[in-house]
Amino acid sequence: MPFIVGGDPNFHASLQIAKSLCQTADLLEIGFPYSDPLADGPTIQAADMRALRSGATTDSVFKLIAEIRKLYQTPITVLVYANLVLQRGVEKFYHDAAVSGIDGVLIPDVPVEEVEEFVKAAKKYKIHQIFLVTQMTDNERLKKILQHTQGFLYLVSILGVTGARKSFDTQTKEFIRRIRKQTSLPLCVGFGVSTPKQFSQMVEAGANGVIIGSAIIDIILKNHRPPFHKLTSFVRQFSMPAKVKVKICGIKTKSAALIAAKYGADFLGFNFVPTSKRLISPITAQEIINSLPDNNRPTTVGIFMNQNSSAIKKVLSKVKVDMLQFHGKETPEFCHKFATPFIKAFAVDSKTSVPYLSGEMKKYKADYFLLDRPQQGQGQPIDLKKVKELAQKFPVILAGGLNPKNVKTSIQKSSSIEGVDVAGGVETHTTKNPNKIKAFIHYAKSYLNNKR
Repeated sequence: MPFIVGGDPNFHASLQIAKSLCQTADLLEIGFPYSDPLADGPTIQAADMRALRSGATTDSVFKLIAEIRKLYQTPITVLVYANLVLQRGVEKFYHDAAVSGIDGVLIPDVPVEEVEEFVKAAKKYKIHQIFLVTQMTDNERLKKILQHTQGFLYLVSILGVTGARKSFDTQTKEFIRRIRKQTSLPLCVGFGVSTPKQFSQMVEAGANGVIIGSAIIDIILKNHRPPFHKLTSFVRQFSMPAKVKVKICGIKTKSAALIAAKYGADFLGFNFVPTSKRLISPITAQEIINSLPDNNRPTTVGIFMNQNSSAIKKVLSKVKVDMLQFHGKETPEFCHKFATPFIKAFAVDSKTSVPYLSGEMKKYKADYFLLDRPQQGQGQPIDLKKVKELAQKFPVILAGGLNPKNVKTSIQKSSSIEGVDVAGGVETHTTKNPNKIKAFIHYAKSYLNNKR
């Protein structure tokens, strides 16, 4: 569970960072910036100050989370100090938290003896009230905390404030084992965790997950502009196995889009390439996008190939998509000029070597790389050995010849891919087939991606 401070370094960057993390993390914790964060060390204190200087407020953090919720259903908890809750009013704070889409609230400076008003509001608005437990918490006090805790229990791994540590002593592991014996609630360990080795040690001791704050914020400080490869690659090391993402491409009708969304598609592709048989007008695409449900809404992708910037901007003036996909000979500079997350497609054939592809892909720093066949419509997937090798280094989406019958096997053989892309494989006579869409998504998501 990565931790970020809402509004650090500014609202727009913080939103883009959070969206990127939601594609990778199992949960996300967001801190409300505060001028006197007693539980936090120098790194998070500095993040609080950056956020406050950029104009962050309680209102803006609620707005930030509401914006995230338009695209992602990743569980979100918040860390907020009591003064901010009391200043807004306990009832109103929890009401606004529920409206914005917050799942859990942790208030580190409210002892269990004084939580009644907070817990009452949390229950009313169906929000999990989360508590800290330290190595100094005896069993009697733990019982009181467990009476009110929902969601998960936050275990403080050390005595002191937040901040990355190089190692943990045996007392930390014994502490986790002691708590594990007394509750079936998920246990998440925070304060100081910063390496995959430490994560493994915590899980072996009985923890279900870890919260990583200072190490994440250090990365953000140096890499706060998209794409966020260093950030997402770092977080992937701590995430549990995940279901492979599914991209349904060539969407032309509302019915196809709604069926894909209903059965769990992660991306919908709209083709704006003039020569494509799946070409859609930007106005029609926007009508379809407007019809998508707010909950579990797929990420929308606009697809272009060898079109000049003015042509692309003209399309984007009529339709608002979440990502772009470049399927031609676009340069890295060209792809980045639109300041929008993007997918870069590469053709993989028998003559294309992995070292060459790897060198080319490094230049783009795309959010995803779509690996496709040189020619479409052949019904056979590409060289999966090459895909497997590239997927170890880059966030890869596999395309080319996929269908409900071969998608699961293709995922298993290519291993470590982030997602799969299909167009013709879920069509009957060039029309999207609801049963094929449902089957494709089902088989793709029945395989866990162990890269995460």
